[in-house]
Order: sequence, then structure tokens, then C-alpha cells
Amino acid sequence: MSRLNRYTRLPALGCVVLAGSLLLPPAAAAEPAAAIPTITATARRLAAREAAAMKERRAEQAPAPTTDLRSASFFKSPAGVLTLVVVSVGVGYAVYSANNDRIKSAGR
Repeated sequence: MSRLNRYTRLPALGCVVLAGSLLLPPAAAAEPAAAIPTITATARRLAAREAAAMKERRAEQAPAPTTDLRSASFFKSPAGVLTLVVVSVGVGYAVYSANNDRIKSAGR
């Protein structure tokens, strides 16, 4: 009986392998093959991802603009003080030169 069993298993195994080989390739061919991305496409994708991440980081780090018009923080800074001094000197010189002008004409 064991001899008969060995001979009947071999054709059955062959039929299973044949059926599997006939059914698997069409199923595998139905799925699209994974396309290998080129270096340029990968670089563009990574650059776009990095640009989006950088934009988010900048948005998080950027301080909100202040709309308080009564804030005098500029005039407390060295640049603000220098601006006030230069404007004051310019206005003072303009008033002085207008009062002490040597040209005395009617068209002035």
C-alpha cells in the first residue's frame, strides 16, 4: 500500500504545482510593478518636504506683530534715541537758520 500511496502523491503534487504556476502569474501581473524612483524625483520630493517643514518652523518661531500704537519701545532703543536726537537737531537748525538769515529780501 505504501508503494501505491507514493505513486499517487507524486502526480497530485505535480497537479498542485502546475495549477499554482498557472494561477499565480496572472495575479502578480495584475498588480502594477513598483516603479523605482529616479534620483531627481527623490530629491524633489525631499526638497518639497523640507520646504514645508521649514515653513512650519518659521511660522511657529515668528512673533506675532504688535498693534499697540501706544508702545514706546522703539524710542527706548538706542536707534530710537539717536533718531529723536537727529530730528531735534535738524528742526533746531532749521529754526535758527530761518531767524538768522543774512539775506533780507521781499521774496523770502
